[in-house]
Amino acid sequence: MGVTGKVLLIIVVLAVGLSGLYYTIGLRNAGVGGQRSLIEDVKGARAIAWIAPHPDDEIWASALLGLASLGYGRDVYVVSLSRNATATYPGTWEDRMQDNKDIKEYLGLVGYVYAGEYLKNYPGDVEEKFYAFLDDFIEETGVDLIVTFENTHGANGHPAHLTVSNWITGYAREHGIKLYYVINRDPILNRAEPGHPLDPLPYTDVLDLDRYYVVKNGANISLWELKLGVIEIYSSSQPGCYYFMTNPNELAKVVHKEWYRRVN
Repeated sequence: MGVTGKVLLIIVVLAVGLSGLYYTIGLRNAGVGGQRSLIEDVKGARAIAWIAPHPDDEIWASALLGLASLGYGRDVYVVSLSRNATATYPGTWEDRMQDNKDIKEYLGLVGYVYAGEYLKNYPGDVEEKFYAFLDDFIEETGVDLIVTFENTHGANGHPAHLTVSNWITGYAREHGIKLYYVINRDPILNRAEPGHPLDPLPYTDVLDLDRYYVVKNGANISLWELKLGVIEIYSSSQPGCYYFMTNPNELAKVVHKEWYRRVN
């Protein structure tokens, strides 16, 4: 083999190797650290739950929840500790309840649960009641992967996000349940809530919303298109979603990604 042939062979080998590396990284969808990926854990889960204090908080992880449900056929639940939210502008509380129902159908959720309706059935303080509820909920649903807010900043600094995240973190570690935090790393999202910094690093996984597709109404749509549908549904009662739907130039700046940190 001549020099030219050897050079061509080296180029081909390098190209194949690099393409294989790119494919592997893309498939794992990992950001930094660890041997296990979020996508692998979602595919292997029996059931998945987003758990947070308010009945709109799942917006932050809605692409992942839709991928798990519509893409991988997992049982997916949203658990809100209450029916209350900080605000329902421009709509009413009734609009928010309808939005929750619409989100359940749109994302293919098995259940949209208001945990606060059950807590009164358990003894103890709110934290003890919540743990007792989780015992029954997880036994009934088989949930073995939980997603919630990061536990020091919680996307926008809301104290209820932090409290519930720390409760869930302790519970998941005690019971050996896989846990991921959603991490807000998009500065544009904070324009709807001025003055709030980004969640701290690190993240372990990045979900590319333009890469993954699900079937919705007989058509393949990207996770970004799916998330736009979530924003549109909640724009009737959620101020941030209303802001983006009425400011398309700002919506166009939103990064088409969701960031996550593996905790357990």
